[in-house]
Amino acid sequence: MKEACQINKSLSVLTDVVSSLAKQKKGEAPNFVRFRDSKLTHFLKDSLGGGNAYLILLACISMEEKVAEDSLRTIEFARSLKNIKVQEIKKNESFNLENHLYAEEITKKDLEIAELKA
Repeated sequence: MKEACQINKSLSVLTDVVSSLAKQKKGEAPNFVRFRDSKLTHFLKDSLGGGNAYLILLACISMEEKVAEDSLRTIEFARSLKNIKVQEIKKNESFNLENHLYAEEITKKDLEIAELKA
C-alpha cells in the first residue's frame, strides 16, 4: 500500500511539473517548478526542464469503453508534454579521450573496428 501511495505521489508531482512547464511562454522561465518533490521528477529534470537530454513518451491507450476515461487522461497528459518548449540540445564537447580511464582499450577497439571494416 505504501508503494502505491508513493507511485501516485510521484505521478501527481509529474503532472504538476508538466503543467507548470507547458503553461510557460516561449523563452520565458516558469515561476517555480517543483522538480525535487519526487524522485521521478528530479530524475527527469534534464529532459523536462531544458537540460541536455531528450525525452520520449509512449502513451498507451485503449479503445475499450471501460477504460475510456483513463485513455482520455493519458491523451491530455501527452498533449501537455507536447506543449513544453525546450531549449536546443547541445552536444557535450568536453569529452577528452586522452585522460579517460579506458583510453588505451578504446583505441585498440577503434583499430580493430577499422581493420574489420577494411
